[in-house]
Amino acid sequence: KIKDRVDVVELVGSYLKLTKAGVNYKGRCPFHNEKTPSFFVNPERQIWHCFGCSKGGDVFGFVKDIEGVEFPEALRILAKRAGVDLEPASPEYKQFQSEKTRLYEISELSAKFFEKQLWQSNTGKKVLGYLKGRGASDDIIKKFRLGYAPETWDALVNFLVKSGYGEGELVNSGVAIKRETTNYKPPAYAEASAGRQATNCYDRFRNRLMFPVCDLAGQVVGFSGRIFDQPVPTPRQQAGAGTTTSDFPQVRVEPDKNQNVVAKYINTPQTPIYDKSKILYGLDKARVDIRTKNRCLAVEGNMDVVMSHQAGVTNAIATSGTAMTAGHLKIIKRYTDNLDLCFDDDGAGEIATKRGVDLALGYGFNVGVVSINDPGVKDPADYVKKYGSKWVEHSGSSRPFMEFFFQKAAAGIDATTALGKKIITQKLLPMIKAIGSKVEQAHWISELAMEAKTGEDILYAELANISGPQVFDGQDEEAPRPSNGLFKFKKYEEGIAEILSLKPEMADAVDLNLELWSNELKAVLSSFNIHDKTVKIKNTASNTASNSKNNSEILRFRAGEIWAGFDDEALRLELVNLVCKAKLWDVQDRLVALSFDIKEAEKSGNKDRLNQLIIKFSELSSQLSSIK
Repeated sequence: KIKDRVDVVELVGSYLKLTKAGVNYKGRCPFHNEKTPSFFVNPERQIWHCFGCSKGGDVFGFVKDIEGVEFPEALRILAKRAGVDLEPASPEYKQFQSEKTRLYEISELSAKFFEKQLWQSNTGKKVLGYLKGRGASDDIIKKFRLGYAPETWDALVNFLVKSGYGEGELVNSGVAIKRETTNYKPPAYAEASAGRQATNCYDRFRNRLMFPVCDLAGQVVGFSGRIFDQPVPTPRQQAGAGTTTSDFPQVRVEPDKNQNVVAKYINTPQTPIYDKSKILYGLDKARVDIRTKNRCLAVEGNMDVVMSHQAGVTNAIATSGTAMTAGHLKIIKRYTDNLDLCFDDDGAGEIATKRGVDLALGYGFNVGVVSINDPGVKDPADYVKKYGSKWVEHSGSSRPFMEFFFQKAAAGIDATTALGKKIITQKLLPMIKAIGSKVEQAHWISELAMEAKTGEDILYAELANISGPQVFDGQDEEAPRPSNGLFKFKKYEEGIAEILSLKPEMADAVDLNLELWSNELKAVLSSFNIHDKTVKIKNTASNTASNSKNNSEILRFRAGEIWAGFDDEALRLELVNLVCKAKLWDVQDRLVALSFDIKEAEKSGNKDRLNQLIIKFSELSSQLSSIK
């Protein structure tokens, strides 16, 4: 039903500009940078394909790629677009979804409440002035839906209860906290909300600049709140008659060396709709540009994301109150393999950078580090306030992470001393261990050997004793699968498949009953019903790629663009030529393999095997001459 109701041209056209090109539509590919359009949509077959990056598929494939979601979520997105109801698998699932829907509604209403407080309340206007003082424009404040949580204990709770939501739902959504005592009396210093009702919970966020956190669909799922103005007195300072310290919300204060201090940031806890290990702040707004630019910039704070987007760095994201996790990296991996890290220029920022590098390397990312070395500029938000759009250029000039850490590790250390050598190697060897490429590892071992004035063999021995991070191998079911082409063709087979997809009758012009062809080519030829010359092929390829039919359609679509303008005779000659080249390449490949076998036989002194191999080599050489 969904595929019947959703037109691929209308769907793709809602994401990017398409223009008519013959029977097809074309535009600039959203999945890689390009100046000349190579992205085509075919309304007849209801498929799309990019001739630049080889991505292609149907409406489901497009939504999965453009939104960075798996099939179930793509199904839900397209079902909503098509007006198709998806029946839940069980009553329990339906109830669970209903409960989640209520939590989404609470989060959305809370965001609207905070927004109204920011723009209309007296204190909110002071917060607005603070934001503008940091350089934020009205447009960017509205785009990211920034807000203000008033300095009351129950203003949001009362608003949501009056809106029809239960206290248990408010606690489950993370916007409220259940009170531990039933004889609650608000502190003397706390302002009571108008028309306050007696409740068993109170607002989690008070007197805070609010950053709504959204999922990939743009739905508000949680919040991050930054303290504003002067902190309220602590329970120890303000506990009075009729109250105990347990009556006071402990979320606002955190123990620090036996002293109560106000937490600078408070984040929504784990809820059924909010998982901070998988949610990235700003990704709902950045994901398309991350894919288009093929690069993601991870910054440390929410304000860094907001100001980066204002300056034009629209591929910036941040974690939500946690360090970079495997869940975050799996999501980013859907959009790009290139990850730049930029954290505050202080000790904590350096630790965060190293943590992100270790984990990202294990997941196969190409990692860069963006440094800010400017007096008075601590983070990207400060940089944008001072330099504006220059942040676009600066954030794009990342350095390879090992270059960054080599410089950090060697700073102020005398590598000629035994202690200096030990410190440098202890810092750098774990980073080198994290690199997946042995070639790249060898390069940095060589660099470290020169820096530490130590033999490479010693460093390799030390490297072997270090346990590196878990390397992503693509086998984790929750992890992103590496993207492949349509088929795993051998050399020259793709052109053969394309021509025969357009002109199956030309199979008579060449010998296709050969052992050299891959099962992929055999499966494709079968899908185009090339029977006369390929009976054996069809039997051999009965259970190859599961997506052969759909991929074959895309192959035919691509062939129509590539071979447009070729008449039948030109196509026939090209097909014969490609088959000849494929045979030639196959023989040459086998000769190379034989040459290694011959060397091995010579080394082992096995004369009988050596003679057999030489005879076979001679026979293949004769075939090579006949093909030429």
